Amino acid sequence: VHIYTEDGTYTVTFIASNACGSDTATQNVVVIITNINSTNSDLYIQAYPNPNNGIFFIALHANYKGKVDMEIYGVDGRKVFVNEWEKYTPKQIVPVNLKSLSKGLYRILLKVGDELLQTTIVIDQL
Repeated sequence: VHIYTEDGTYTVTFIASNACGSDTATQNVVVIITNINSTNSDLYIQAYPNPNNGIFFIALHANYKGKVDMEIYGVDGRKVFVNEWEKYTPKQIVPVNLKSLSKGLYRILLKVGDELLQTTIVIDQL
């Protein structure tokens, strides 16, 4: 077992052998880290509905006031959406429209002050 600590494309090689001989299989694997946690328990995000049709909401719960940066990535690591806004209230709900994207799993990263938050969404119906 190997634990990956960074996003990226990795080449994985499996070697099986027994008394009859051996065989090797190699495959490229795309790794996306999905568990960036804040140390601040008063700071969290929700994406809903999930799964969705490309239109969803991000609810940001935090006492933080200031600039919020949002980036959304596809499973291939490609950045597909960028947005920023000013946060003034403890709970803020931001609508997101990704209807132009194909079905799949997407990673949402929010930079809130010095904190980095992450969640994932699934677009499964267009």
